[in-house]
Amino acid sequence: MAAALVGHERPITNVSFSHLESSVNAPDSFVAGTLYWFESKEALAEMLSAAGFEVRVGHWALQLDGLARTFELAYVGNMTPDTPFEVRGDGYGLPLASVAEGCARLAGWFKQNSIGFDFAHFTGNEEELAEYKFSVPRLS
Repeated sequence: MAAALVGHERPITNVSFSHLESSVNAPDSFVAGTLYWFESKEALAEMLSAAGFEVRVGHWALQLDGLARTFELAYVGNMTPDTPFEVRGDGYGLPLASVAEGCARLAGWFKQNSIGFDFAHFTGNEEELAEYKFSVPRLS
């Protein structure tokens, strides 16, 4: 037996899906890579904060506000001692140039402070937009 719709004699009109359309057309990008910092995340947070970056210290990561939608330096040193921090950022909905500017600012600061890094900015389709890389020789 088919269910009958009751009370819907008139067609539904004036329905807008513009909010869905804008989210489908929103820019999408992400940041991924490695930071070669071999001291505590708290020490790094203090240095970044003194340089004017907005930093929140979490249990396993530093969250940097204002660079992308989310941007973090996540501690993974207990799993990979040669690369103790992962760089992760989500730029969904932000202009690609805005995320690139944040990446360049952070990379410039790392380089100025002789902190090694290797991360890249990608489109949501995993096409590399820019690579940020700086190597520091480690003393044995």
